[in-house]
Amino acid sequence: MKRLFCIFLCFLLLCSCSKKTVKKNYNESRLKGIWISCYELSFADKSKQAFTKNIDKMLCEIKQNGFNTIFVHVRSHSDAYYNSKIFPISSFIAGKQGKKIDYDPLEIITYFAKVYSLKIHAWINPFRIILGNNTKSISTKNPAYSLIKNNDRRVRFAEDGYYYNPAYKWVRNLILRGIEEVLQNYDIDGIHFDDYFYPTTEKSFDDKEYKASKTSHSLENWRRENIDKLIKSVYKLTHKYNKIFGVSVHCSFYYNLNQQYANVKKWCKNKGYTDYIAPQIYYGFSEKEKTPDNQPLAFKECLEYWKEKVKNVPIYIGLALYRCEEKGEFKNDNKIIAKQAIISCKKANGFIVFSYSYMKRNKKQMKNFTKKIKPTD
Repeated sequence: MKRLFCIFLCFLLLCSCSKKTVKKNYNESRLKGIWISCYELSFADKSKQAFTKNIDKMLCEIKQNGFNTIFVHVRSHSDAYYNSKIFPISSFIAGKQGKKIDYDPLEIITYFAKVYSLKIHAWINPFRIILGNNTKSISTKNPAYSLIKNNDRRVRFAEDGYYYNPAYKWVRNLILRGIEEVLQNYDIDGIHFDDYFYPTTEKSFDDKEYKASKTSHSLENWRRENIDKLIKSVYKLTHKYNKIFGVSVHCSFYYNLNQQYANVKKWCKNKGYTDYIAPQIYYGFSEKEKTPDNQPLAFKECLEYWKEKVKNVPIYIGLALYRCEEKGEFKNDNKIIAKQAIISCKKANGFIVFSYSYMKRNKKQMKNFTKKIKPTD
């Protein structure tokens, strides 16, 4: 009854855009996605009414601009953007982590996704807990709270913040339990990870765990195995609920393998790891950079490199709308995102744009983008 009442209220708050008819998009078989980050779900007014209106407006704009899929944060910092029994509500939603609210954010988001015929993938950063070292901002309801307080090695400080330690089965099971909550309770299309795996290459991060494992593998391969175990388990769990699982990764195979210990080529070559891969090719057409293993990073060349290396799963190209505020090619060419989107649809299986807030801040780019992508009425 509570859920039906919530849906009824949401219906009453629909904007005029909600009533418009839906036509088939250009190249409808291609994924045309956009990321909605935790920062873009943080509204000044934290009330249910304000959240509902803002989500309605957001998804209406996304549909009008030609997108057919959203990748929305449901857990960014060992928190939840839904009613969870495991993780506290996010500070981005409630103002303070763990503060009680009288609505379910993800229920509202999934409702409006259906209104606007948008597919929805639940975006999770599996290991990140908090940026910085201000542990006072962590709720006592957070699974990481007591671990940090007791200097438990299942949580480690590295580089820029606190992270769960991938070496522990307990950590991987915690992540899986949180994912199953979402799969059980919400009408979503899939689970989505991005490139937050090992936060550091420093040996001290997990040297004791590595030694205790008594493995014959190198530290690097042992770390890759830890990430492999999680990816394979998430894939299996997601398919149990007839949903899909995919990962957005750095565009450099070298960086993924040696900095984050993500064996992307293995995931794409072998069954049971991922249903798609989304490399973040956040480069222009004229950039000359290459990786240490000689992978080109200019947009077209990098995309072709990925096509050559990945044959068994769909490839969705991550596009850097945020770079259009920088000096250089992205700022000078107000059609660059449109061009890259068209190439991604022709050469790959679609694209995902980072991110919603930059869509609103780069109107010339989006005007040219929507001309090419052909939004619905």
